[in-house]
Amino acid sequence: MSEATKISVKREREDEESEPKRAKGPSITDRLLNKRRATTEVTIDLDGEPVTLRFEAVSSHEMDALISRNPPTKEQRGRGMTYNPNTLNPELVSMCSVEPRLTKEETRDMWQSENWSAGELNQISDTVLSLCSEGFGSSFTKSD
Repeated sequence: MSEATKISVKREREDEESEPKRAKGPSITDRLLNKRRATTEVTIDLDGEPVTLRFEAVSSHEMDALISRNPPTKEQRGRGMTYNPNTLNPELVSMCSVEPRLTKEETRDMWQSENWSAGELNQISDTVLSLCSEGFGSSFTKSD
């Protein structure tokens, strides 16, 4: 990667206002249970050529299983960590990758490459972690 590597992030969420109101059709419960997963795109400038990676959030069950498969080392546990980011992050990036589809081996190679800085890898993994753990991006109101 060149010194001028730039990474940008674009989030996408389904917007309630983008779909017409439904008088008939699936119930609210059905719609909630079948909502689309959140997606995001990361665009990386590779020597002047933009390359876009598209990611889709994993379910809470998939995330729990991933954390279980990647326990912290004794040292990491001593620092209060609940998982091993050195193994979890590349696996999560692989799981969430949609276009292009990245294998576990490819993402592990990225994490072990001399061409990727810690900051670049952290930006990608933080983006994907955020995608999988953030809320709806809208405020909730309490009614009495």
